[in-house]
Amino acid sequence: MKKSIPFLFTLFFLLINAYTTIGSPVPYAVQQESLFDLERTEVLDLDKKGLEQRLNRKLTFKEKVALPFVKRKLKKYPKLSTAEATEYAKLNGLALASFIVGLVSLLFAGIILGICAIVFGGIALNKIEKFPDEFRGRGFAAAGMILGGVGVIGALIFILRMM
Repeated sequence: MKKSIPFLFTLFFLLINAYTTIGSPVPYAVQQESLFDLERTEVLDLDKKGLEQRLNRKLTFKEKVALPFVKRKLKKYPKLSTAEATEYAKLNGLALASFIVGLVSLLFAGIILGICAIVFGGIALNKIEKFPDEFRGRGFAAAGMILGGVGVIGALIFILRMM
């Protein structure tokens, strides 16, 4: 049991590191134009299909997720460029951590990791509600809290059945 705890923490940090590097751009011989390279008026005036036609390609997953946040930010702050507006629409790290720890709590150390997932999710939801223009990830935080609760309850049931 003592050897599995460092393994779990290592796995946790590797998953977070893998998630943050998934969205990094792939070097191409010719770099494609990004949604975030467009002028702010183009992003505000065009809908998703119009932006896809303008770029002559489908939007990437990252662009689809960030588009509503970028549009809201551009409307709220007229002096921002599109690239600057994307910096504000970041996933809250604690929300993602809550989700991952909640998933792991279903398999290992349900009580400890479940409580951690609930705490991380609560802190993340609090931050997201205080700063809705800067952070996203409400779904990850809520799912992490739910998974953490299920992990705690499952571990308690398992312990009670063993007695």
